[in-house]
Parts: sequence; C-alpha cells; structure tokens
Amino acid sequence: MQRKIGRDDFKRGSELKRSSPEAGTWQVCEEYEIRGDWVVARYPGPPWTGDWDWEGWKSYRPLEDTPDLFLKLAHLHGQPDFEEASLAFSHKYGVPGSRYARYRYWPHKVNLPLLREEAKRAWDILKMYEAVLNRDWEAAKLHCFEHLDELLDWLDLEWHLRNRDVSLEEVGPEIYLEGGLLGAMLMVEDTVGKLCRPGSIFTKRAYFPEVDPAGVKGVWEFKNLLGAAYLQMHWLMTSSGDIARCKWCGLVISLARPHPDGRKRRRDRKFCGEACRQAHHRSKKK
Repeated sequence: MQRKIGRDDFKRGSELKRSSPEAGTWQVCEEYEIRGDWVVARYPGPPWTGDWDWEGWKSYRPLEDTPDLFLKLAHLHGQPDFEEASLAFSHKYGVPGSRYARYRYWPHKVNLPLLREEAKRAWDILKMYEAVLNRDWEAAKLHCFEHLDELLDWLDLEWHLRNRDVSLEEVGPEIYLEGGLLGAMLMVEDTVGKLCRPGSIFTKRAYFPEVDPAGVKGVWEFKNLLGAAYLQMHWLMTSSGDIARCKWCGLVISLARPHPDGRKRRRDRKFCGEACRQAHHRSKKK
C-alpha cells in the first residue's frame, strides 16, 4: 500500500509539538478578488499606512485551527483553475505570502505567480518526503531534480561519496532516497528559518503581585501564513522519534505521552487501532 501524507499526519505532528493557544494569529478578510496578477482583500490597507480598518476581518490561529495547512497549500499545485483555487484558499485561510522579503508582511494581498511558485515548491517537498516513505527512489530523484539549483548549495553528492569511500554505482538508488529526505528537510528548514522564530508570552502569573517564572511560556511566531504552513511540515518531519506508522493504513501513530504525567506508549505498536490490525490479519490469511 502506497503511503500518502494526510491531514491526520499533520494533526498528530502538531499535537506532538503543541504551541501556545495565545500565539500565532493570522487575519482573513470577508471577501477577496482577482486584480490582475494579485489576490486582493476587499478591505485593504497595511497597518503601517495608518489606514488599517479591522472591519470585515477576522483572526484565527492556523497552527491549531488548520494543522494541515501545508498540505492544502501543496494541493493548490496542479489545480485546473489555479486563480479560482487560490481565491478559495484565501477566503478560508487568508493570503499565504511568500519567502521573499518585500512580500512577506502583507496580510491583504498576494502575487499569483509567486503563489504558484510556492505551491509547486510545497508539492515537490511533499512528494520527496512521500517518496522516501514509500522507498520510491525514482520519484525522489525526479522531485529533487526539480529544485536542483536550490539543493546544490546544501547537497554535495561527491563529498558524501568521498567520505564513505564508495562510488555512485556501489551506493545505487538509495542515494536518491537520501537526497530526497535531506532535500525536503533542508528546504523546509531554510523557509522556517526565514519566516519563523521562537518567542515568549507572559501570562498573569508572571506579573505583580506574585511574580512566578512559570508564567513565561515559549511560543512559535511566524511572519506570514506560509511560515505557519512550513512550521507544521517541520513538526511533522522532526517528530519521527515520537511517531510510528500503522502497518496497514500508513497513518502516523503517536508514541509520545498522552499528557506530561501520562505513561509513555509502547514503542512496538504496529497498528493505529483494532480495525487496522484485523484488516492486516485478514490480508495475510488471503
């Protein structure tokens, strides 16, 4: 059975890396429209112009409310009507922005060619990661080559082979799986580094009259919605030590404690539930 990354994977990855519910909000306008090469909010106005009016806007917490945001961004790629799909995405979640500095802080509009580029990049990262999960070296190679110029700065194939004292022929297709995993992780890490940063908030416990250090909470902050999406993918990819995959359906099984004081789950779990265990058993009998 081919493994695909789904909403539950992202949800469980986010649960393992819980952020504070008081941090990380993004704004969504009631209505957006296409103007030339842009998706633009009906009520525009960057906050630094002094014209910002919150009428017609609402805030939400994408890290908690939409844990599969990266998946939704990636699925914009290849849509038959990209403009309409981008408009629908913006109506639900707001405009994502891009990795480039001059477009990074705009919550009221997004450039469509840049959004198309970001959707394609997210799609290739997703496919690289799924290729490694499925041991599909040809798919890993294909999507790595889509971003070869970007990855060449990080992946030095000759250096890897030289330090192992082996040739490309000896390594074989496995080298492309390694490249797919490293490539996907490094592309995600680079974007998170540009758009996200750790921060802190102070709860009531940190203030007078009883100042308590436990009132300081760590949070993750993001500069635009794209940053939130990549942070979710980063959580998913770096939670491998605390997750396993169901042998039947391929979904993530959390091995972390259900709560800080809870008992750690067994690391030898093979199925996410009794239904999958029985389905796997029936398939073996056949």
